[in-house]
Amino acid sequence: MKRYCLSALLTFYFTFATNVPAKNLKVGVFQESLLVDTFEKGRSLVIAKIDSVHKEKDTKFYAYKVEIVRTIIPGDLTEDDTYGLLNLFAGASYGNALTPGRAYALFMTKDCPFYYSWANRDDKLQVNLSNKRQVQTLVRAANAAYAKTVIRRFRQRNINERAKLPPLPSDIISLCEEFRHNPPKRAKIGKQLYESDLSSRLDESKPFSSTISYLPPKIPLTRSQIVTLLGKPNLKSGWTYSWLIGQIGKGFGAKKVNVLSATFDKNEIAILVVYWQGEKSEWTKLTAYNIDSYLDLCGWADPALQKFRRSLINEDWDTALSCCSKTVRARAEEYDSAQAFFKEVVPIRQVTELSEFRARGYSGRAGRIVRLRVDGPWLDVPDEQISGEWEWSLTRYGDRWFLDFETLPLDMLIKKKTLLPKLLKEAAETRRTKFDRGIEYKLIPLSEDFAVGRPMLFRINMVNVSDLSVLFMDTRSVMVNDPMAVIGPNGEDIKYVDTSYQIAVGHEVILPGETITLADNYDVTSQYGIVKPGRYTFQFKGASGRNSKRSNTFEVEVKEGELSAADSVFASILSVLPKGWTATRRLAPTKLFSGDRADTFINVHLIGKRTGKLINVDISLAIAKDVSSLDHQYVNKLQVWGKCRWGHVYARVRDAELLWPDYREQIVKALEIE
Repeated sequence: MKRYCLSALLTFYFTFATNVPAKNLKVGVFQESLLVDTFEKGRSLVIAKIDSVHKEKDTKFYAYKVEIVRTIIPGDLTEDDTYGLLNLFAGASYGNALTPGRAYALFMTKDCPFYYSWANRDDKLQVNLSNKRQVQTLVRAANAAYAKTVIRRFRQRNINERAKLPPLPSDIISLCEEFRHNPPKRAKIGKQLYESDLSSRLDESKPFSSTISYLPPKIPLTRSQIVTLLGKPNLKSGWTYSWLIGQIGKGFGAKKVNVLSATFDKNEIAILVVYWQGEKSEWTKLTAYNIDSYLDLCGWADPALQKFRRSLINEDWDTALSCCSKTVRARAEEYDSAQAFFKEVVPIRQVTELSEFRARGYSGRAGRIVRLRVDGPWLDVPDEQISGEWEWSLTRYGDRWFLDFETLPLDMLIKKKTLLPKLLKEAAETRRTKFDRGIEYKLIPLSEDFAVGRPMLFRINMVNVSDLSVLFMDTRSVMVNDPMAVIGPNGEDIKYVDTSYQIAVGHEVILPGETITLADNYDVTSQYGIVKPGRYTFQFKGASGRNSKRSNTFEVEVKEGELSAADSVFASILSVLPKGWTATRRLAPTKLFSGDRADTFINVHLIGKRTGKLINVDISLAIAKDVSSLDHQYVNKLQVWGKCRWGHVYARVRDAELLWPDYREQIVKALEIE
């Protein structure tokens, strides 16, 4: 069904939409007209070394395992696509067309995020990789031809994800907003959109024709307008953008997904919008009981997992390390080599045996998922009754995803997992005594200079100084909910200004003599308002409750400096905040969460009334120096208030006028919003 829909879509497009120049200047083996025509159809040109050929299971179709040696015209291929061996669909008649061990220049398409086809199968060129002149001639010819195409400009042109929309029916606008903001409901919404005037209809004017054709949508929209309405696509393939809109059926055994695709002409007008079914395994390597909660991640996050797995198979340790988070890479620098690091801390055999990655849950911020938890492979733990899962996750930095995991040697990890159930059986008083006698917290300053407006960085270590293994409460989020005691120049307590966080609590084991870093590069100014110079005292309150033992204290003279953007914004708002209101401020990203210090996103939450945990009256302000740091789906839920010297100002307001009638005027004046 998938190939049938794609075939119909492409037949329609290239019959009616393109206008390709037809010069017949011969360059090497490929004529310029062939190159231009093929590129204009959205295809890529690569040099591929053939590894093997096989028949796809239960079909008559062949596929080749190929290694991309060089990408000449990448088209829609990314670096992740071209790493390792790819499976290249070749149809039923081309099983003997390519010889394993040889290299060829050939055209290919990216039909799905994890599905590739050999295109223009009669047009191939055997390449001698040692013949640099041949390769250079091919590259020059391809670049010259690609420069003449319309699709090159189509790919390079920036998409306005907040494009001005034409007048649209209110029901369509509501459906599109729900489509962007509520991925789990996309399956139902996508079908409704397909049945609306935004989508194409079968052309029934020729009922006896063997060719299926479609009528253009009744409401013609540009590429930018469609992306504004539907959000970022899961796939860009030539002139076609596709959105994954839902798993068909429930359960881990579900095999199919629904897809909504829009094809554009050379003027970037949508001429074909269709709804079709595809193979789930070709659209995502993530799996769950219902993948619908993770639709935005498919084709973007899972390639990082796939590339990491392939690099371990190939023993390409440097590439494997490039797939990892900053924290993991920093730990690897302590080893003699990346190979030594991975062999000590990663269950390589178990990871390479994974064919899919089961999503367990996620956490998010500013309207986007920023961390995805993935079921890990099982370790070789001697006792089968003990949970021996190796835990890992995906973390988003900007638009890229990286793997994150505990960098503990596997032998220590297995020992801890073996000890955990035994220590859980100890009496509460025994656990408490062992903890109090054996555990020390170390607060270590990392910043060389402490000055107002600058990051003040610390590392917090937990050390087991006893000769016994100790059980401790592990929250995975130690530095939240007022974790520090900060005393100012006049002996005053410096208040915690960050928001409150929900945390999950579990149990972990710390071995004798072991040091666990609870927080690294923690910036105390991300949660405490240190706005004037003087002598300050810092102390970590402890990770097992606020009445637990504390760390050592650290005293330092904080020098004068210019207030940070976050402190300036917060001070300005506090100057007009009415009595009875409370305020918190949060930075994203911060050292606490991302490892990057940048006031690109400041969130200020003003609460006027709450009943228990329910907030009745509030104002949430988002100030972004760089608008690209905010997810567009998040921004679309907010009101645009203007721009101040600290960035663009967005707001979400809930009944604030009931308690603060002129709230907007006062905040606009305080922040000098234009």
